Amino acid sequence: MSTSVKIATIPLDSCCGCHMALVNLGTDLLDILADNALVYSPVIMDEKKIQRCTVALVEGGVRNHENVEKLKELREKADILIALGTCASFGGISGMGSAFATFELLANAYGSEFAPEGLPLLEPRVSPIDAHVEVDYYIPGCPPPLGILRNTLVSLLSGQKPQRVDLPVCAECKRTVKKHLGAEIKRMADNMPDEEECLLSQGFVCLGSVSRCGCGAVCTHAGVPCKGCRGPIDRVFVEPTHGILHDLTRRISHFTGEKVETVESRLKDILHTFYSYTLSVPEMRGKDSEHIHKLIHRIKV
Repeated sequence: MSTSVKIATIPLDSCCGCHMALVNLGTDLLDILADNALVYSPVIMDEKKIQRCTVALVEGGVRNHENVEKLKELREKADILIALGTCASFGGISGMGSAFATFELLANAYGSEFAPEGLPLLEPRVSPIDAHVEVDYYIPGCPPPLGILRNTLVSLLSGQKPQRVDLPVCAECKRTVKKHLGAEIKRMADNMPDEEECLLSQGFVCLGSVSRCGCGAVCTHAGVPCKGCRGPIDRVFVEPTHGILHDLTRRISHFTGEKVETVESRLKDILHTFYSYTLSVPEMRGKDSEHIHKLIHRIKV
């Protein structure tokens, strides 16, 4: 790869938080742009036409027809396409809309008489960008950790393959695991966690054991259970018998001594906690081990 690389970025269905993460790279971003050319980035620069580029970073999921058109055009003009952030990688928070029909969302937000005119048509469901185009690399996170974002960009722009991260958040968490037979599932609103013990073993619903690390486990170190904002580790996607709910219920069963079926029945009422970042991923919705398609109606409760 040449020393001068053409870079493009684009936000789709997103909050632009991942672009803010790019800006937050500060002098590291200035160093990158000093040797390379930013040719298209609606959030950062005023350029109306998508330019041909070497590396393109796409933030956000796909929610409307305009998103699809822009994504496909960028894919045609980019040598390397990167899913920037969890929305692009897995659908993200806006993917929660996949639990409802489009007309339900519009009626709830604007009233039953709402008739949009001149607006891009909504897709039936939110989807990650790889549901529409081929993706070369993923940098998940809400937003992506600055260290991983910087190292990935530097590696790609220097012609090297970025380092892959697939360990669970537990690998970065310094809390210690204990076993409490008979322990009940706890909610943060009603309980104060111990400062040193594993949150999951205390009974809190923490997704650290099934979620991708790279964040430094900042949430769990602060006493906040992991919500899985960087998406699941590969095992959850690749292996048919593994899943977020499936794996977590078995871990909680191990810590408490409760039957798996009993634990799962208690967790179904907080289904949205498990899939708040991955609900729109086709591989997750179709997993027999998860039964998401049967439980999804509970999100309306």
